[in-house]
Order: sequence, then structure tokens, then C-alpha cells
Amino acid sequence: MIHSTFMQSPQHLVRQLHRPKIMTLYRESDGGSASPPDLFSNRSGREPDPPTRRISPTIGAGLFVVLAALLQTTHAGGEFQRGNAAYESGKFDEAVGEYEASIRSGMSPVNLFYNLGNAYERSGQPGRAILNYRRTLELMPRHPEARANLAFVRTRTGAEDVTTHPVTVRLRLISSQVLLFCASAGFWIAAALGVGALAGPRRHRVPAMIGAALAMLFCGGFVAAWWWRPDPADLAVVVSPKTVVRFAPAESSKAVGEIPEGSEVRILDAGGPWTYVEIPGGARGWIDRSALESLLPPNSANASADKFATP
Repeated sequence: MIHSTFMQSPQHLVRQLHRPKIMTLYRESDGGSASPPDLFSNRSGREPDPPTRRISPTIGAGLFVVLAALLQTTHAGGEFQRGNAAYESGKFDEAVGEYEASIRSGMSPVNLFYNLGNAYERSGQPGRAILNYRRTLELMPRHPEARANLAFVRTRTGAEDVTTHPVTVRLRLISSQVLLFCASAGFWIAAALGVGALAGPRRHRVPAMIGAALAMLFCGGFVAAWWWRPDPADLAVVVSPKTVVRFAPAESSKAVGEIPEGSEVRILDAGGPWTYVEIPGGARGWIDRSALESLLPPNSANASADKFATP
């Protein structure tokens, strides 16, 4: 349920920005370190040759990779902070550019997509605002501000959702990682109980087998829930206004209808400049590829599954 004050006027759309704390990558020691003793002092009248110290190539390469990653994270964090500053100054287009640059640099925290959605909304691009609110909810399904803003923008634009089944709508409140974790836990519990039933005392065999069966049912239920949950790689959001759905992949083809900006569709075939989709209501047709953006968050663990990714 959306709070009443949130719905009073568009200026209340954007709440307080949530800024994740950027951890300090480098911190100086609180106290000074004493200089090491002179290990090569000449006590016998002749200065000995200092020992040769070499760094392993493997260690050196590892240090180089770590340093490069730290420098990249520092740079991306600076873009995120500059985006926040631009947003607070009312420079929403500039904020969009900084947030997008931060994503291209490899960052993908939840509030980065949320802030980007706010910036797109304030810059007059509701389709991309809805896209980034949905990406926020894919990473954190119960993000309250993203859920409220998503509902508000959808109501204002008339955007529709292709996922309407009550089960799948409920499953969106649970991340796929949680479902897989629970399924894995159930499997290993069942395996442990099964081994215990075979190797343990006879009097414990029946209870252990019953427990293993229940654990497997638990595992199977979460696997089914994970399979039933909509895969973001199969979904896309319409980001262009007045997008026409056609019977064939050609501009001259007859139109199936027009779909509102911000609507969510299911990708059936993503090859070429046209994409075959299922639109809200169950109808199918072709949409110009440039009018769609994949719901799959960039830099996510399964980003390779993006059907719009360039091979």
C-alpha cells in the first residue's frame, strides 16, 4: 500500500536518496611507525652486501590486480557521489550520466539503480524510470521506496505488466538467490539424513528416512518456485513512447496495437533489429529492438544470459 503523502503530488515522488556508505579503500595508520633498526651497520669494519629480496611473480600479479580493482572502485564511487550532487542541484540529466557511468564502471548496488530511476523520472523519461525501479526490485524485492515509486509511475503512464499470475507476482517478493539457497539447504539436509539412516542405529532408521523425505520435498518445492519465478533475462521494458507492436518484423506490417511506455513484455525471440514478444494481455507481436531494454541488471551474476547482449 502506497503512503498517502507519497501520492499527493508529483513533487513528492522522490524521497530521501539512500546512499550506501562508500568504504574508505585506503586508511593511514593511527600512529607513526618507528624506523627499523639499521640491519646493515658495519661492525667489523666492512659493510656486508645486503641480502637480495625478490617478489614472486605470482604475488606481484595478484597485487597488481587488487590495486587495479581498488582504483576502479574508487573511480566508480566518485561518479556515484557526483550523480547524487547533481541530482540534489536539480541537474537531473547530468545525474543520469554520472549514474550510468558508474554502472559501466562495474558498480551495481541496489540504491544506484533506485537513484537512477529517480533521475530518469525527474528528467521526463518514465519508461527508463520504471526499468530501473524494476531492476532495484530484482536485487532487493522488498525495497519500499522502489515499490511505491514504481506503482506511482505506472499509474500515471498507464504502463502494464505481462506478469499477472498471482503465484508469479508473489514469487517476485523473493529473490532467486534465496530460493536456490533454500533448495540447496534442503538437499544437503536430506543427504545427511539419508547417510545417517543407512549408517546409524536401526532404531533411528525410520525417523531419519522420514526426515530425508521431508527435506527432499522442501528442496523440490523451492526448486519449483525458482523455476516458476519470472527470469529477468526473459523480460524487457518498453522505454520509448508510443511503441507500436506489429504482426511482422517490418515497418509496413499491420499493427497489433500500441503499448504504453514503461510496459513490461516477455521476450520470445531477440534476434535481429526486431524482437518477438508477448505483451500484457497475452497477444504476441514484433517490436523495434531500440524501443526495449532488458530487465536484467547490468553487472549481475547472470549478465551473460542477457538476450540483448552483443555477442
